[in-house]
Amino acid sequence: MKRIPIIVTFFGTACSEYTYTSKIQKDVFQQVRRNTVDILLVLDDSCSMYEEQESLATNFESFISAFAGADVDWQIGVTTTDTYYAEQPGLLLGGDDEVTLESADGRRINEVQWDHSWSYEEGVAMQLSADAYSATSNTIKGNWCLATETFGDGDLGSPGQLNHSCDGSSVEPEEEVVEDADPIEPRVGDIIFTEIMLDPSQVSDRTGEWLEMKNLSGYTLDLSGFALRDNGKNYAVFPEGTLVDPFATIVVGRSETDNGGISADVVFEDGLTLNNNVRILNSSMEDAEEIFEEMVMVGISGSGIEMGLSAAQHALSEPLISQENNGFLREEANLSLIFVSDEDDLSPMSTHDYLRFFTDLKGDDAYRNHSRMHISAVVGKDRPPYDGAESCSSSNGLGYYGPRYIELAYQTEGALESICDDFSSIAQELGLTASGLQLDFELSSPADPTSLIVKSYSEPSELAEDIEELVQDNGDHTGDYTYNAEKNTIEFYIDTLPASETYIVAEYRVLAEGTIVNQGASESSSESAE
Repeated sequence: MKRIPIIVTFFGTACSEYTYTSKIQKDVFQQVRRNTVDILLVLDDSCSMYEEQESLATNFESFISAFAGADVDWQIGVTTTDTYYAEQPGLLLGGDDEVTLESADGRRINEVQWDHSWSYEEGVAMQLSADAYSATSNTIKGNWCLATETFGDGDLGSPGQLNHSCDGSSVEPEEEVVEDADPIEPRVGDIIFTEIMLDPSQVSDRTGEWLEMKNLSGYTLDLSGFALRDNGKNYAVFPEGTLVDPFATIVVGRSETDNGGISADVVFEDGLTLNNNVRILNSSMEDAEEIFEEMVMVGISGSGIEMGLSAAQHALSEPLISQENNGFLREEANLSLIFVSDEDDLSPMSTHDYLRFFTDLKGDDAYRNHSRMHISAVVGKDRPPYDGAESCSSSNGLGYYGPRYIELAYQTEGALESICDDFSSIAQELGLTASGLQLDFELSSPADPTSLIVKSYSEPSELAEDIEELVQDNGDHTGDYTYNAEKNTIEFYIDTLPASETYIVAEYRVLAEGTIVNQGASESSSESAE
């Protein structure tokens, strides 16, 4: 928040029974204007990072909470620290996902993996060509195409029905039912994925995503205890008694109602999400939270030689920034780089060279104004007792010292957090730093905390009227902010941040020199005069 240099002081008759003076002071501040920020998350995808990715995925709400109340125009891109195995180092991830059917003991019965190069779009299901119904053919991209028939509320697909071939022809499968046979557990080749709705247009993803599987055997298949999962956090178990008749289909949805008009045989409200074809997540997207959860589960098959700074440079350089990553780097936006890794950076150039590259993207002003470009790091931040020792350890795993990331975080006034700490608070602090906002601001004189009254105004005319008045009472001191006597600051909570460009007036009695303040009595509240 920036301070407006308006200080109004009132003097009255001294009264010796009080520990404060009779001087009444008003400090005026203004919240920063609506911020625009591009956030590049660079995530370690080496074999030790599963828990950290999962923790970040489940704390999107904490991460974004600082943006919601402050009217921030944000967008997020995700890449990994892998520059060795990655086909395109620095490529923004999105549209990559998979779904697996596995037994209770972990046997993989069928799996389909897809990426952004597959043919799919909003409101249209991906269908396996009817002439490719086999456990091997359904893993091949060329055997999948877009649905053409309308169902339910108006999206395209054929849930529960036989697909057409991708060339438009119909197929009459040969089916021979095994009579009087008891239900059996499926084996590889018995049941496959045949249709997937990733991104419904008529309803929300949270209720309208679905997938279809077909029994290719002449037996009734018992899916009790079997699970649908992906390589991330999804895991949904079929309930007892889930049977699929010979050569029948089963439709699995996320809701029984408001689901786009499908007739779901099984509903999983939790544990089943499907990734959209989104590389750049932004503030206007309805299902941003679960898209974020999918995006940050980047896997753990990347190189153990982590080069986060190099990967970020690739992401923001040609040819990617004009091609696959086009649209991420906006000229008017601030740039926030966030690195999450349990190892130090091993990129080839010096930290000075990377800092110059990232800063130059935002112009000369970024060298003085770190809100234009800053680097945050979630790493092992405590120096270990000896070389090779871990910096920290927790249920998230081990974290090793990351001095290169730490150096850049300090130089650009970014956030620095320990990768071993609680990711809820980490995510919230990262979001606040990326937003460009401050929760606290310093008063011009030591304040009696019991006298503090804070108001906010949307118009300068309302502010001017207040400056002419002397507040006669102490207000209601509950919950919107706290007064930190040691720092002499008012500290707002994230969910009570004043709106963009509002004026904030703090009125208080000035403490006499040498007065001791009881910090425990400093809870206060913010009044809105909007």
